[in-house]
Amino acid sequence: MTFRRKLILICLSLLLTAAVLAAGSFQVFLGMGNQMDALQTSISVSVKHIELEEFTDRLKLLMETWVATGESKYKTDAIIALEKCIQIATELRTSEVDQKLVELLLMELYDYNLIIFSMSDDPRSMEFISTAPENFILLDAIVEKVEMVHSSLIKNSISSMNESKKSRDRLTTLMATLVIACIFIAGVLILMVGRVL
Repeated sequence: MTFRRKLILICLSLLLTAAVLAAGSFQVFLGMGNQMDALQTSISVSVKHIELEEFTDRLKLLMETWVATGESKYKTDAIIALEKCIQIATELRTSEVDQKLVELLLMELYDYNLIIFSMSDDPRSMEFISTAPENFILLDAIVEKVEMVHSSLIKNSISSMNESKKSRDRLTTLMATLVIACIFIAGVLILMVGRVL
């Protein structure tokens, strides 16, 4: 083998090493980026769920306070809390949470929205007294659905963690393979240079 041919082989080996390193690094960075995106989405959904729990608890408390005191400001605040619950549940539609569950929750929130607007402002009116038990049962069902959404979120988080572990294992294997390939190629290059000289 001529000197020129050996030099070309050495250069090709160097290019191959660089290509393997570049491709491997690209895969590692893609994997890390996907894991970060999944983590960010999971955190965002968790924050929305915490807000949803907070506003459903607030809604229930405000409705109970309105019934107990008869002050219309509590009904107004309950309507605001209900609107916030609907907004957050609508945002959860596009998340990783169980969509059927979110749809059921939204239906109940919209039903409650209709009920609350159809009520008179006096919680002691005959109309309200006759429907009060149903209203509080629906409120309890809403709170229960929020807890079910929370359970779904926990299941998704566990699944995401397992997927993250698998991804980390794949990335570790890829990095180990890259290191071994680079050591092998470097060894071959050293042998080739030694033979040339």
